[in-house]
Amino acid sequence: MPALLLDASPMHSPIAFAPPAEGSAGDGLVDTADLMGWDVASRVAVLSRVYGDPSPQNAGAAARAMAWAWFVAGAPATVLTQWVVDTPGTSLLMQGFHRRLAPATGPAPRASEALRQAILPLLAGRNRHPFHWAGFTVMGDGR
Repeated sequence: MPALLLDASPMHSPIAFAPPAEGSAGDGLVDTADLMGWDVASRVAVLSRVYGDPSPQNAGAAARAMAWAWFVAGAPATVLTQWVVDTPGTSLLMQGFHRRLAPATGPAPRASEALRQAILPLLAGRNRHPFHWAGFTVMGDGR
C-alpha cells in the first residue's frame, strides 16, 4: 500500500488502498486517524512504498503516528520504508519477508527477525547495496 507520511500533520497522512471506482464518491485514500477506528486481524501491516514529506521540526512523527494507528487498529507491528525503494531487490526482500513471516512449519518469528532473515540472502547477491534493504524498519512487536 502506498502511503504519504506528512510529518507536519501526522494524523492526516494518507494511505492509498485502491484507485477510486468510476462514479464512486470516494478517493481511495484513508487518513492515519481513520485507521484507529478499524478492527484489523493482522500481525503486521506492511507499507512497502512510502513517500515522505519530512519536517525538520517534527521528523519521524508521521511514521510513529502510522505505526500507532495500525497498533490501535489491531496490528501489533508495522513495516515501512524510510525512502521510496522500487527495485528487483526490494521485491525479493518483500517476498522473503512474507515467506519467513508465515512459515509452512514451525512457529512464526517476530516481524523484526523475519525482516533480518530476508535481508541476509540479499547481502550475498546482486542486491547487497543497502539502498535495496536498509530503508525498511519494523515498528512494534509483531508476534
